[in-house]
Amino acid sequence: MKVTFFGHRDFNEHCKYENVLEKILVDVLKNNEYVEFLVGRNGEFDIFVSSVIRSVIKKYGFENCSHTLVLPY
Repeated sequence: MKVTFFGHRDFNEHCKYENVLEKILVDVLKNNEYVEFLVGRNGEFDIFVSSVIRSVIKKYGFENCSHTLVLPY
């Protein structure tokens, strides 16, 4: 499974959405054999998502995924 994230340059809702995103990521990782996360690096949302992905992988010990930085050409 591939999961992509894209968002806005300005994102100030970290506290509001961190737990929500964590629950979604855990569910996706538990219910799929392998997950490839594709995330950009052009704004606060991308940095937020990457941080939560890394945290979930470390916290729950998931090894069935990759976290890939996608840069525009």
